[in-house]
Parts: sequence; C-alpha cells; structure tokens
Amino acid sequence: MNRGSEPVLKGKLSARISAFQLFCLLYLSRVFLALSKTGAQGEQGFTLSSALLALAVDMLLGFAVMLPFLLYMRGRDGGLLENAHALHPAAGRIVGLLFAVPSFYYCAETVYQFGLYYREYIMENTGTLIVAFLMALAVSYAAFMGLESVARMSFLVLAVSVVTFLLIGFGAAGNYDPIYLRALLFPVDGVWKQAMDTFGYFFDLLAFAVLYGNTKGGRGHSFVWSGVLGTATVAVLSVMVSAALGDGFISRVSFPVHTLAGISELSIFQRLDAGYLVCWTLLSFVRGALYGFCAYRCLYYAGGAKRAVPVFYLFAAVLTVLCSLFALVGNAALAASTLFQNGLILTVLLVGTPLVLFLLERGRRA
Repeated sequence: MNRGSEPVLKGKLSARISAFQLFCLLYLSRVFLALSKTGAQGEQGFTLSSALLALAVDMLLGFAVMLPFLLYMRGRDGGLLENAHALHPAAGRIVGLLFAVPSFYYCAETVYQFGLYYREYIMENTGTLIVAFLMALAVSYAAFMGLESVARMSFLVLAVSVVTFLLIGFGAAGNYDPIYLRALLFPVDGVWKQAMDTFGYFFDLLAFAVLYGNTKGGRGHSFVWSGVLGTATVAVLSVMVSAALGDGFISRVSFPVHTLAGISELSIFQRLDAGYLVCWTLLSFVRGALYGFCAYRCLYYAGGAKRAVPVFYLFAAVLTVLCSLFALVGNAALAASTLFQNGLILTVLLVGTPLVLFLLERGRRA
C-alpha cells in the first residue's frame, strides 16, 4: 500500500451502510449467543423459565443502557467517534482508545469460540494456534476491505442461518418430549443474577454505538428490531434444545445447538451437522469481521484520525497476537471474559461517554 491508497482506506472507514444491513449485522451478533456456549445459559440449577426471563431482562437492560447514547445523538451528524473528535482531537483519541479495547476483545473472543468449536468437534488434531491465526488474518482482511463488503455478506449469512435453524428444528421434531418443558412451569429463581452474569455477552450494543455514524436511515429501529428478534431466536433455540435433550442441557454443554443438529434428521439432508458447520463458520466470520472493523475504526480515531495505513498494520498485529494468546493460553481468554462478562465496563462506556461529551459541549458553550 502506498500513500495514494490512503484516501481509499479513509473512504472505507467512513463508508455508509443501510439500516437493514445494520439490522442483519446486529441480529447475527446476538444469534451467535445461541450457537456458542455463551447462549441463554446460567449456573447449574437454573430452570429454562429463569433463562428465558433473564434473556428478556438483558434485552430491556440493553435498551435502557443505550438510551443516553440515542438522546445524545439526536440532531447530530456522524457518530460518537466523529463527534468526540470534532469536539476536541484529544477527546477523539481517548474515546477511540476506550472503545478499541472491548472491540478487540469481542473480535478475539469470537475467533476463540470459532477455534474452540473446531478443536472439539471438527479437527481435534489441528493446533488451535493455526485455526486462530488463519481466522485472525481473514478477519483483518475483511476489516481492511471495509464495512460495506461485510454488510453485503450479512444478509446471505442471515438467510443461511434462518434456513439452518428451521431445518434443525423440523429435523429434531421426533425427539421433542413435552415432559422436558415442564421446566417452564417451575418457580422462577435467580433471574436477576443470571441476567447480570450474561449481560456482558450482548456485544452488539458496542457495535451499534461504533457504527452509528456509518449507517443511514432508521438506525434506532434497526437496533430495537435486532434486539427483539435476536433475543427471540436465542429463546426459541433454547426451548428446542431443552425439549429434545432435557432441561439443563444448555448449561452443561459448550455448543448445544450442534448437539441438537447431530440428532436432527431429514430424509433429503440426513444429519444436519454439516449445515450447522456452514452456519457456524459464516456467522463466526461475519461477527469477527464486524468487531474487527469496529476495533480498526476506533484505533484510527485513537491515532488522531490522520493516517489509516499504519493504523491498519497495528490493528492486524494486535488482533493476531491477541487471538494467538487466547488460543495458546486458556487462562488468558478466561481472565478477559471475567473482566467483560458482567457488562460493567460496557455499561460505563456506553452511558458515561455520551454524558461526558454532552457536559464538555455545554461547558464550551458557556
């Protein structure tokens, strides 16, 4: 890349996508919860009814957390990063750096989950470092290509995911046992605790804040509908798994929908493991690319919003090292997850940043 490519890179960082494409990206990010071990689950002893209510609580908490951001953005052009940079370059650097840290983690966590699945179910003899390294390179390249290409792909992945879920649901119909759904009638206990434990998994809140300036049209509607439909999809998949495999199965197995796909059979498709594998690979790539682009964009503003080329090399290097670290040192991924799991850091960023920027603007006017 030469100096002449710089305007092209800046154009990719500022390219706009439609509200529907934003919906697809946010929806897929949330549905990823149901496919990985982070979906709709809690500690041993939580009932299905508690898990479903916790999902609903998390969704409502997400709407509440984003309310200050939406109020701040009313009547303003661009997004949060752009407004912080316009207020003062130092403010843009700080906000960019603060939002880059969780974006890097969310991207690396997605790559880690992707590699974990391949290690456990597909290529047991393949080193996790190789899988993580290759996926990190693919995600970095997707981030370099820009948000538009990932957004265009998101609709295809959404269609593939929905069809796969329907096929798995119909294929597993012969294994559904109504007695397993008795858990829906059990007393609800520990909902708030479980909601607090899983709120940090709703990464799409940060993606919405970072991509707000890259989206045209009804951004708020896209956010609400992706939250509602994404949560509903996770809930339905949780009920399907519980109805076929028993209440509490989700909290004991890393990839419960994979197990459900393994017992699902349709006359024309036979077992649906392959369909799940395709869905998982595509969805992991889109989700990783989404947060990879968020990290790249935040790092660009942290660097002063001047040079995108060296920032890209820094982004790719940091992401590759972080993904490799998670793959090689299991405790590293665990430590990072405990840091972000309860959603406190995410909440402080999303609520505190627009409030501080608003106060700084008021102080400047005064």
